[in-house]
Amino acid sequence: MSNMTRRSALLGMSATGLAASGAAAAEYRGYETPSWDVLQREGPFELRRYRPFLAAEVTIRGSADAALRQGFRTLAGYIFGKNTTAAKVAMTAPVTRAPEKIAMTAPVTRAAEGDAWTVRFMMPSEYTAETLPEPENQSIRIVELAPDLRSVVGFAGLATEARIANQERRLRRWNAAKGLEATGASEAAWFDDPFTLPWRRRNEVSLPVAMT
Repeated sequence: MSNMTRRSALLGMSATGLAASGAAAAEYRGYETPSWDVLQREGPFELRRYRPFLAAEVTIRGSADAALRQGFRTLAGYIFGKNTTAAKVAMTAPVTRAPEKIAMTAPVTRAAEGDAWTVRFMMPSEYTAETLPEPENQSIRIVELAPDLRSVVGFAGLATEARIANQERRLRRWNAAKGLEATGASEAAWFDDPFTLPWRRRNEVSLPVAMT
């Protein structure tokens, strides 16, 4: 996974204040990322207001790890030329993965009981929904994401499923302490490729939230 797709750069602010310190720089190691304003920061935790952006996403059924790998390959194929104009779209960072709820159907089979995950790449800001190349793969969706309020926890090292789950528990405790209520499923984000030394890797877990 090359240095990847969706949210970046931690910017300063006071540990407990609610005043925004300004928008985060929309770049990570030379790759464009979504932009946000930091509303609150405390250690590895932040409350952010994301600005709208365009993304390509695909929903994959299966285990979390397998969904990330397959989703990444599918989306990477799209930006590397598997689109109606054979255009190459610049890589961004990070790649994100979130659980997707799928309606129950009958009969129930082993495949149908598996989890479903949405893997997403941010699209470079130079594109609009009208100018972005159309994917050849019909399972890829181009979506415009609205402004979003999210709590986030960042961590270094290997983003294993156990560590992601632990970070989500930490984030939910922080939300409760700050009077924030989660309004949807968590999202995991990977900023670096698998060749990056573990202690140099940047990862995040985030939750959409509302103030209570």
